[in-house]
Amino acid sequence: MSIVRFLVDTSAWVRYAVPAVSARLDELSAAGVVASCAVVELQRLDALPDAGTYATVAGLRRRAYELLEMGDVDLRRALEVQALLAERGELGVPWPALLVAAMA
Repeated sequence: MSIVRFLVDTSAWVRYAVPAVSARLDELSAAGVVASCAVVELQRLDALPDAGTYATVAGLRRRAYELLEMGDVDLRRALEVQALLAERGELGVPWPALLVAAMA
């Protein structure tokens, strides 16, 4: 298992068509320093059109990216950040974004 340095979230993957983004993601992926987590996988795989595509893409992603484990400490940190944001009047941050940020 490699040392993971980058948890790439959905916001980066949806910008893959931007040449600078795809070049950087390709470089990091080739170096073996990109990881994912269950929340990102749920988001990415949910958009696929059919079971066959799902199976193919899910398999490719499992082989390409280390899947980081999410623990209770990550969930608690996401709740802490949500509370801090609420205190500042910044409500409505999607919970998947809070979880991924807590893991990063």
